[in-house]
Amino acid sequence: MLNATANATANATATPAAAPAQKEAVNLQSASTAAKYNVQRFETKAKALTFAFSFTGLNAGSTYSWMCEATSLSPSPSFRTTMEKGSVATTAAPVAPASDSALWSSLFAAILMIAAVFFY
Repeated sequence: MLNATANATANATATPAAAPAQKEAVNLQSASTAAKYNVQRFETKAKALTFAFSFTGLNAGSTYSWMCEATSLSPSPSFRTTMEKGSVATTAAPVAPASDSALWSSLFAAILMIAAVFFY
């Protein structure tokens, strides 16, 4: 007696694996990239090569991808470094304490004031 499932799997043809998606080439100087991404430039000097960017308007608790490339200032640069990529997460929004604790502390303070006035 033959196993029907084993026979069916033996006769099945193998489907080819899906081709990997082509990665989009990113040119940080192009107008299409500037329209799609937030592109910022920073000019460094010969002996001061460190820099920092500050972004505003980001959502709390979100992860953002970034890319960095060093080039010459020319519109079509002769010198480029390899593209560095990464991601960074913003800090989560602070959790507001429940308002019932403020209600109870206010009530306790009012009772203390009444007692102080009564015994004075």
